[in-house]
Amino acid sequence: MPRSLIVRSLVSVALLVLFVAAAGGQLRTDVEAYLKSLKAAFDSGDRNRVLSHFEHGDIVAPTDSEYDMLRHIRFWEKPVKEIQTAEGVIRVTFTMDPESDSPAQFLTLQIIRGADGKLLIKSSATAADLEAAKERKKKQAAAEGQIAALARDLQGRKKIEQWPLNAKFLEAIKERNVQIPPEVGPFPLAEIYRGNDAVLLAGVGEGDELRDMQLTFARKDGTWIPTDRVDDEAASRLLQGPPADLKIVRRQAGIPLQSMPDFINYLLRDQARKCQDARERHDFKTCAIIADEMLVGFSLGNFPDLVRALRRPLDVTRVTLVSKNPQPDGRLLASFEVTGADGSNPLRYYLARQGNGWVVDEAYNRRALRTVNSMRSLAVAIEAYGIDNGERYPRAKSMEELNSLLSPTYIRDFPDKDAWGTPFRYEVAADRKTYRVISAGADRKFDPRSWSVAKNDLDDFDEDVVFADGTFTRGWRTDR
Repeated sequence: MPRSLIVRSLVSVALLVLFVAAAGGQLRTDVEAYLKSLKAAFDSGDRNRVLSHFEHGDIVAPTDSEYDMLRHIRFWEKPVKEIQTAEGVIRVTFTMDPESDSPAQFLTLQIIRGADGKLLIKSSATAADLEAAKERKKKQAAAEGQIAALARDLQGRKKIEQWPLNAKFLEAIKERNVQIPPEVGPFPLAEIYRGNDAVLLAGVGEGDELRDMQLTFARKDGTWIPTDRVDDEAASRLLQGPPADLKIVRRQAGIPLQSMPDFINYLLRDQARKCQDARERHDFKTCAIIADEMLVGFSLGNFPDLVRALRRPLDVTRVTLVSKNPQPDGRLLASFEVTGADGSNPLRYYLARQGNGWVVDEAYNRRALRTVNSMRSLAVAIEAYGIDNGERYPRAKSMEELNSLLSPTYIRDFPDKDAWGTPFRYEVAADRKTYRVISAGADRKFDPRSWSVAKNDLDDFDEDVVFADGTFTRGWRTDR
């Protein structure tokens, strides 16, 4: 071989070695910069920022083990122990303890270069995983689109511009030289009129919370005058009874049943989070605006439940309508499944028709709960009397007679009626060794034929319930 050819070959080999060495040096530099960027993303606590370092991170989230692996990453001046490349995959081994040569202290990541040359942790997702993830992402985007459309609908419903009761209340406050800071309220949400009585339902900032407030009014000489009473049950009382003389001023209410899961998701996730942020700034006006929008899906008697829901945002990913059971009075008992980071939780709501859709009407459920609790309190007093009287329960033919025997020794506040205003019925055996207390339920009609039929999951509040000898032998489902 000519000497000149040998020299050129040696030069080519040397250049190749230098090129490979330079490329290896650049790769090491790129890898070390990438690992530092990955650690910074992980330390920031921003999961989306971390996902951007993974192949398909915008579609497939890393598994919990892959994500938790990052907790072990430690960086020193020269963390990388070894870099190997094969078939487009860069295997990077680095030490978690620079003082140790133990293999147990080494961690290996598989890294690839994306189409733009950016380094990424190789995904363990299969082609099937990717397709499934793309489908989930597509469905999630569609669901988010539905929630966004619902939000636009809620915000676009006509707002009430004039609040006569609120104006009267502010006039009365001004006459007394009392100053209410504008950032505190009251923020009117609804006005309810029946006969000579009226209620202003409003939100008011108190401490770090938006609290519901029910201000009562009475009509005198054709003018509404504040009664100086804040009554938590005033709205519920006015809303009961026939609607003939009932007037309600509020934003148009009612959510289509198929939109109710999106509404609950929007409430528990997005709106509760916005309300929490506003509360931390003491921006109660924003909280009241949010409550006004969400009240579209709630009955006015259920407003306290809405305020409680806005106080605690949840990490909800999906709400699903699981079942719907029509009730005899036209309501629906709807069951939902709330899916979030902590798993799935059941949620049951009574829904009532209003406007062109449905509203949450748990106030209906609360009447049953109050009735059940009253019956328990009454039974405790009856049994305490029996203990003091030789295991003989009180002999009484009416609730008035029973009251005279139990009050005030065995019970301070004697509950003689259920939450629908019907007196309880009390019966005692001839030997006074057994007793029972009965509620007629929502229809206010007693049905003695049903009392001997044991059942403790009655969805229909028209059904009679029976508490006998220490337990409910016939009861409603009042759990959520």
